[in-house]
Amino acid sequence: MNPTRKTILKRIQEQSFPDWIYPIFLFLLCVLAYGILIPWLGIYSDDWFLTWSYFKLGNPGIQAFYNYNRPLLSTVLKVIIPLFKFTPWLHQVFALLLRWGTGCILWLLMRRLWPKRREFATWASALFVLYPAFTLQSMAITYGNDFVYLCAFLLSLYFTVRVVEAPKRSVIYTLLALLLSAINLLVLEYFFLLELVRPILIWFALGEAPSSFKQKLWKTIKLWLPYLILFLLVGAYRAFFSPQQTINRQLVLLDQFRVGFGAGIIYLFNGLIQYAQVNIVQSWAAIFRTSIETNIGMSSFIVFWILVAGTFVLSFGTLYLSQPGSTQKARPKKAFLWACLWIAGATVLLAGVPFIIIGSTAELIGFFSRINLAYMFGISFLVAGLIELIPLKRIWKVSLLSVLIAFSVGWQFRASTGFRLDWRNQERFYWALTWRMPDLEPGTLMVVNDIPELGYEGYTALTSAVDYIYTRNAPTNRLKYELIYGSEYPDLLRTPNPVLFQLPDFTFPVDLSKIVVLNYVRGCPQVITSQYLFEVPSIPYDLDPYILDSSTNPILNSSTIEMNTTLFGKEPEHNWCYYFSKADLARQQGNWGEVVNLESQALAQFGIPDTNPRQIFPLIEGLALQGEWSRVQDLFLQSFQIEFDRSKSSSEALYGIKQSYLTFWQYLDSHSLSNDTKAAAQTTILSVLQAP
Repeated sequence: MNPTRKTILKRIQEQSFPDWIYPIFLFLLCVLAYGILIPWLGIYSDDWFLTWSYFKLGNPGIQAFYNYNRPLLSTVLKVIIPLFKFTPWLHQVFALLLRWGTGCILWLLMRRLWPKRREFATWASALFVLYPAFTLQSMAITYGNDFVYLCAFLLSLYFTVRVVEAPKRSVIYTLLALLLSAINLLVLEYFFLLELVRPILIWFALGEAPSSFKQKLWKTIKLWLPYLILFLLVGAYRAFFSPQQTINRQLVLLDQFRVGFGAGIIYLFNGLIQYAQVNIVQSWAAIFRTSIETNIGMSSFIVFWILVAGTFVLSFGTLYLSQPGSTQKARPKKAFLWACLWIAGATVLLAGVPFIIIGSTAELIGFFSRINLAYMFGISFLVAGLIELIPLKRIWKVSLLSVLIAFSVGWQFRASTGFRLDWRNQERFYWALTWRMPDLEPGTLMVVNDIPELGYEGYTALTSAVDYIYTRNAPTNRLKYELIYGSEYPDLLRTPNPVLFQLPDFTFPVDLSKIVVLNYVRGCPQVITSQYLFEVPSIPYDLDPYILDSSTNPILNSSTIEMNTTLFGKEPEHNWCYYFSKADLARQQGNWGEVVNLESQALAQFGIPDTNPRQIFPLIEGLALQGEWSRVQDLFLQSFQIEFDRSKSSSEALYGIKQSYLTFWQYLDSHSLSNDTKAAAQTTILSVLQAP
């Protein structure tokens, strides 16, 4: 290397950053990973339950939601949800700050544990805040809340280390650590067994001060004893005096041990291997896989690479240009790395056990990735330690770490993009519902086909949203509206006096006279009744049991729902679905002039929709009732030709199409007056439909 260049690099490296730079660095990583898409994120899954429960019942509703398994978990949410209500970006920002704050606490803990290893503290903390095995950050209300208790656990460890450093303040630090540990142990089981990592931290915090192994072991036990007693007491309480821990959970691991000791050990071992594989191998491999995926859209794909490149520059600049640590003599690297591996190993062994007990499986993507929160602490130690073990110059280690950090930011952005798309689909769904159903009779049950676009919302989440929309201007503590997927309850109507249940404590008696069946396809809900079955090209099997009971009678037009635009955004541009929905509503009311006017506007702007040309059937029916048979003939045959051309390769499909259009014509014929123009149109149309 050029001597001048070498001298410059050496001088740059000698410029030590102040400690406050590193929390800022962690904050920037969090913003890049989780903050870019905040304006376009919304409410998902359990977040809907929680906000809706507050909307219906206030804080008792939030408490009731958690009473069935984690009664103390509602504590923070009873402050946050009333404060932020239905404002998604506030919940998202709060969750981001919690994740950043947790990373800062970990950084402080490691700075206290190993004061001469500032660089390692920064490495592990950066990996911690970007941990790729947890991909549910955008479910800000539910899982932002979990970071509160991870904060409590890490702060408890921090104060335990402070006891070792400052014996004169040991009483206050011990009390603080015990209080925070109790909060973690009582509220949430995710980090329960991680309490057993504490004596390992105490051991390494003691350093070389005790002169012998026995003295150090005795000192460690004495310092850990209060926490061990607390752990045993809380464990006994949760096992024997907290019914939510046993009644609502199947203890699968214990069932395996009842089969045989060997069966239990094998089940436990397989579970630990599965969780370790997901958290150690799959998660870090996945961050590179997303670099070649374009299914998030080209614009998001470009942003992904900009974020990866920008994060790499930021990380490399911050990490390489900072001094590794104190200029004082540091503990030998080998001993230090053994400490890291001990902590990481203990975490990997302990973190998954509570979930294996109840039979939960390890997942990288999906709702079960929440379990991986318990591994964040140890795996960040492990990965940072393994990088430190690589026999390379520091510049290459920092480069490798920067690559991991950069692609982890990209991976988390990719996960947020999925939530962004889901929220956009939710907004379209709710707006489209109100276009077709501006008001509903209380007690209406809506049955819809499965909607793949809403991957994070089960029917109970959609019920929360729909009930909120239709009761927003007249809040009530009753569940007035229910929306279910037909596939979830195929035999519901065969049950005498069917009743549906909704968390936290609501029941919904099904009124057979107030059922509306919706076929939601390509962003547009179509009401299905037995009268107009010929309008639906393909009826989803899961809606079949409900169609005979479906009615438009519960759909009212007495008022227009005032949507919460802060939550659902501005009303989308009026597309074909808008005009079709409004025309279908006008047909329901017998306003045929409005039907013809609305669909004629849509036809002029968009043409006949290729995806479902039968959506011009209301217009054709309106024109038939007005006696405009020439237009009826033209539009009827245009619609038929679109479907014919699309399906002519299948004789079975063509037969079904012809039968549907023939049924439609028979319906028009029976509901309209006869004249010569109609007869001529009928001759032309039947000649086409009956042609071989």
